Amino acid sequence: MSRKKGQRPDQGAHRQPPPRSFAEHMETSEDPHPTEPVEKKEREPATPSPSQKGQSEKARSTGAHHGTLRFPNPDDPLVARRDSVRRGTMRDLMNGRIRPDHDVDLHGLNLIKAEKEIRKEVKQAAGQRARCLLIVTGRGRRSPGGEPILRTHIPGWLSQPPLQQYVAAFAPATPQDGGRGALYVLLQPIQT
Repeated sequence: MSRKKGQRPDQGAHRQPPPRSFAEHMETSEDPHPTEPVEKKEREPATPSPSQKGQSEKARSTGAHHGTLRFPNPDDPLVARRDSVRRGTMRDLMNGRIRPDHDVDLHGLNLIKAEKEIRKEVKQAAGQRARCLLIVTGRGRRSPGGEPILRTHIPGWLSQPPLQQYVAAFAPATPQDGGRGALYVLLQPIQT
C-alpha cells in the first residue's frame, strides 16, 4: 500500500470513516466471537456434606462443630485444625505456648485399650472445660517392627465420631513435651 509522505500507516484511502455513535458502530460491525445465549440454571439447595450428615440436628443448630478438621499438609496427618481455629492459635499450639491441662500416657497400651483411654480422657477433659490435652504415644520403639502404631491411629480417632465434636485442632508436641511421640490436642469450647 502506498502512502504519502507524512501520512500515518493507518491513514489510507481504503479506510472507512469512523462511526458517529457507539450504536452505529454496533450496527455496522460483526461480532468476532459470536456466542450462543446461555440459559441460567437455578441453583439447587445445598445438600449436607457427608460429615454433616453424621452430626445430630442439635449439634448443627447450635453450631457446635464449626466445620470438620482439615489436614493442611497431606504428608503430615499429625497436624489438623478446624476453620474456626485461627492461624495464630494453631501456631501457639504447635510451639507449645498453649500448655496442656491434662496428660494422657498411652505407653504400653494396645490399640483397643489406647482408643478406649483416649475416648475417656478427651470426654472427661472437655467436661472439665480443659483447653488443651497432651497425648503421649511414644515413638514406637518397642512396637513390632519399631513402627509407631498408636501415633498413626490417633489422628483418625480424633477426627471421627465420637471424638471429633470435642477436638478443635491437634499437632505434634514440642521436644520438651515429647516431640513426635506426643500430640497436643486443642479442645472445642463446650457451648451450653
